[in-house]
This record gives sequence, structure tokens and C-alpha cells, in this order.
Amino acid sequence: MVEDRSDRILTLFTTLKVAPIMAAAAAGILITTRDRQLLVAHEVDEEHILDLDVLNNDEALQFFSVKAFKSHRPVGDYVELSERVLKYADGLSLALKVLGSFLIGRSVDLWRSALERLKERSFK
Repeated sequence: MVEDRSDRILTLFTTLKVAPIMAAAAAGILITTRDRQLLVAHEVDEEHILDLDVLNNDEALQFFSVKAFKSHRPVGDYVELSERVLKYADGLSLALKVLGSFLIGRSVDLWRSALERLKERSFK
């Protein structure tokens, strides 16, 4: 599960009805968010919060391309679509890996559709 929307993380915590870190650990859930305060407010211990480095644009493109194309660069119509993925993922390697793995081998139309759905569900 990759989730960076505060409202959805809050819903997850509320639905589980237990201390978030206990629920996350028991279920094997990794929560990613840029909102550290959200985790602290829901009693996630500081020792369980990791600050991760993000990839710069060149690193992100290469990492994503290996996952999505088994190559170091996208080609054709996928160049612009890959840039949209990079903008959405904002350097987060987990998001790039998940999206690349989902989109590999898929048509340009499916990429466009998936990116539209991400755009609709995002706060960005």
C-alpha cells in the first residue's frame, strides 16, 4: 500500500481502531507520508519514523525507466508520460517502483488513464 494522502492515512488509523504502529506492524503495512505531524499525532513513536532521501530528477527517471521499460530511458510517447509519473512521485523511490511495476508493458492509453486517476485522487 502506498499512500501519501493524510485523509486516507487517518481513515486507515480510524478503521483499524488500535494504536497505529501496532496495527501497521501486525499487518506488515508501510505508511509513507510527507506529513510527519500526522504520524506523531496518531502515536507513532519517533523511533519508527524514518526520513528518507528522495531521488533527483535524473536519478528518478533512470530508476523508474528500469522498472517500467527495463531500459535507462523511455522512448516515444512514453517520454512525456514518464515525466508526469516523475512529477507525481516527487522523487520517492517506493512510488516510482510501484508505478513502474504497474505500468510495464502497458499501452500508452492505459498509462494516460492511470495517470488521470492518480491526478484525480491526489492533493497535488
